Amino acid sequence: NTYQMPQSNITLRAVWSLNKPVLSGTEGPIAFYYDGSARTATVTGTHTLTDAVITYRWYKLNPGESAIPSVGFSIDRYFESRCQLLEETTGTYDFVNIGDSGTYYCVVTATHGENVSQTAREFVVTVNKALPTKELTQTEFTYAPNTTFDLNDYVTGQGGIETFKILDKNGLAFDFGETTAILSNITEAGGTFTLQMTVHETETYAALTKTYTITLNKAKQNLYVSASPSTPTMQQTVTLTVSGNVGNLSYEKVNGNATVQGNQIIPDGAGTVHYSVTAGATDLYEEATQTYSITFRKAEGNLAPDYQKPAEYTICVGHTSKDIALPQGWSWNGTHTFDQVINGVFSATF
Repeated sequence: NTYQMPQSNITLRAVWSLNKPVLSGTEGPIAFYYDGSARTATVTGTHTLTDAVITYRWYKLNPGESAIPSVGFSIDRYFESRCQLLEETTGTYDFVNIGDSGTYYCVVTATHGENVSQTAREFVVTVNKALPTKELTQTEFTYAPNTTFDLNDYVTGQGGIETFKILDKNGLAFDFGETTAILSNITEAGGTFTLQMTVHETETYAALTKTYTITLNKAKQNLYVSASPSTPTMQQTVTLTVSGNVGNLSYEKVNGNATVQGNQIIPDGAGTVHYSVTAGATDLYEEATQTYSITFRKAEGNLAPDYQKPAEYTICVGHTSKDIALPQGWSWNGTHTFDQVINGVFSATF
């Protein structure tokens, strides 16, 4: 038996979907410190169908929402329920401010006739608060009477308000206002203390704490010495008067023909005497030593020595004047040779 199959016409229709666009450009995550400048994310979509129309939409994930996975249906609808639409013109978006931190999506749509395909690129953006650049530019100070130091005057850089705190005075004595940052009423200097500076957080700057070692020097003593009389003879005692000192005074001969007793210089003859004056250290002043000189002149007028002058000297022929002993302090003017018997007068100098 022969069986013949019934005949019928079957129409086959091609059903196709548009491939997703291919993305290139910036990839996440994006992280930077706030500095007022923009960071730009750029996404470029392309398609194998060169006449496909490419469009862009930028979304930011709403607070409390979890990240959006890749989905196969209309991405726009899915994103609009969980995100905020930001931009729908270009494939670029700028991130600048601290508040720009968050999760972003650039949705790229390819349209070809009635066919549509979409894909998205995720960007996790972190805009950190800027690090303060504030510094204490001076860390060494020197005591002076009635002087105060406002540490705020020595701070430069960017950041929040700075405050100060003394961590350790290390034996120094002074007043410090933590609300004013003024160092005053110094009663003991000559060392270091430890200071903490805190730069407080703002909307755009993070907090920062720094520790400094501050040097507080003693003041110098500037000595001024006057001598009376100022141009003494070798018979005059000189009295020294010192000003500019704070510490106790002491005196010492460096060299020269004199004796130093306290603030008096007693000459032992004519010539220049060098001496030093020292002002001792105090809680606020360094020790100071300075060297000076004073010249004692030979005496003026009749200063013949007080001695018993012999009536005459007698010496044998063939000897010289060097053989005659003169009183202490006297010397012959030249050498005289006695080669014959004579009576004469010869000179000597004291």
